[in-house]
Amino acid sequence: MNEVTLRSTVNTWQCDENAHMNVQFYFAKFDDADRVFRDRFALPSLSRAMRLTRHVRYHREAAAAAMIEVRSAIVQRDGKPAAVRHQMTSEPGHAVIATALDTYQPDALAQISARLQVPTVDWDDISNALPRGLDIAPSGEDSDTSTRSGIATYHGVLHPRDFAADGHLLDRAVISCFTDAAPHAWAAGGIEPAWLQQNKFGRVAVEMKLTYGAVPKPGAIVSLETAFLAVGNTTFTLRHTLTSSGRIVAYGELVSLMMDLDLRKAVPLPERADQMRQLAATRFSQ
Repeated sequence: MNEVTLRSTVNTWQCDENAHMNVQFYFAKFDDADRVFRDRFALPSLSRAMRLTRHVRYHREAAAAAMIEVRSAIVQRDGKPAAVRHQMTSEPGHAVIATALDTYQPDALAQISARLQVPTVDWDDISNALPRGLDIAPSGEDSDTSTRSGIATYHGVLHPRDFAADGHLLDRAVISCFTDAAPHAWAAGGIEPAWLQQNKFGRVAVEMKLTYGAVPKPGAIVSLETAFLAVGNTTFTLRHTLTSSGRIVAYGELVSLMMDLDLRKAVPLPERADQMRQLAATRFSQ
């Protein structure tokens, strides 16, 4: 069973140069759905402070004026709460647009009582929400990719509008830093905005994992470094590291591709992407 936790619409101002909803607003809508879910079923233990990761997969594009609905449920694995799944669909028709899988500290999940009658779904039934090109575990300094050195791709300031009522930094604000960094990262890998525009190609993320770190304050100055982890024929994997005053605010790992904006289909990475491959192979801390 899945509970409807959000009904909304894609606004024109939420769309980017690819003429579809920007990734930061997927996270924003999932955040709203999660807040409704926790309030409706009295789940205080599943607070933002106890969340480890939010993993999002993008299945279809959502254009301006699209009607959307989000349904949420506790994911059961071997009879025990293991995560929270949010599924965004287009209305009418219920075609899946995106899925979010939230992981939590074990103690937070253990506090969910069967008496609450919370909507549940089985782990074996959420294949479209499970990680495909990324690991489900939180990113961190002890991960296999932590030795990669990064390219400076963003530097900015966090504002009061970037924080929730409970003082935590909004997912939307973090992902906004990632999207602002994307052109700089792609350009460092050999694919500049002018070349994309000339060929009518767009930058697209198909999968993202956000791992939470320290909570900054409004007015904090943040910086972002991006590392190329792997580069294939049509997709490549990046890791963003957002910091403030020497503390890790968030890690973001994502699988990206290049899309033909006329055909709305992925296209092979060009020869100039060999620069990405060189960065993925050689940019390690000594």
